[in-house]
Amino acid sequence: LAKVRENVPAIKSIIVSAYVKGFEEQIKAAKVQAVLEKPVKFEELEELILKLLDVKKAELTEKLPVQGRPDLKILFVDDETELTEFFDETLNEYGFHTEIANSGEDGLKKVSQTKYDIIITDHHLLSLSGYEMTKKIVAGSSHQPHVIAVTSTSLDSKVKGEYAKLGVTQFLDKPLHVDRL
Repeated sequence: LAKVRENVPAIKSIIVSAYVKGFEEQIKAAKVQAVLEKPVKFEELEELILKLLDVKKAELTEKLPVQGRPDLKILFVDDETELTEFFDETLNEYGFHTEIANSGEDGLKKVSQTKYDIIITDHHLLSLSGYEMTKKIVAGSSHQPHVIAVTSTSLDSKVKGEYAKLGVTQFLDKPLHVDRL
């Protein structure tokens, strides 16, 4: 980080680590603006980033085109509870109507009760994968939501081809970023 700062002195940096103790001198030498010790709550990180950038959350949401689409419904399916809660809260603040499911089974249940415009699902869910969930949704419903598959590893072309047969053509890699969503 100190080497990066040599080339880009104005860069703002946050260290997120479970191992802060004992590294105070190195952190100070790197001129880091903030340090968060794991486990980190997403709200803390978001608040810190906005503070470092001197941006108010309301300023971000005012610029988004979604505000003209209050009827847009999104289901976010991932077995990482902190991640789903963060994106649920964040996307709701941006004007989207989101719900979360923490398993493929829960996702299927919610889809049977609500018509979603977009489903964002992790591919690697426990017990019922994002692919299997999507396959069941496509087979069992006349309403076909737009599905975005998310994965922590790159999907090979064969798996993407199987998703494409279900109408899924968009893929996101973790870590997810709100602006990409």
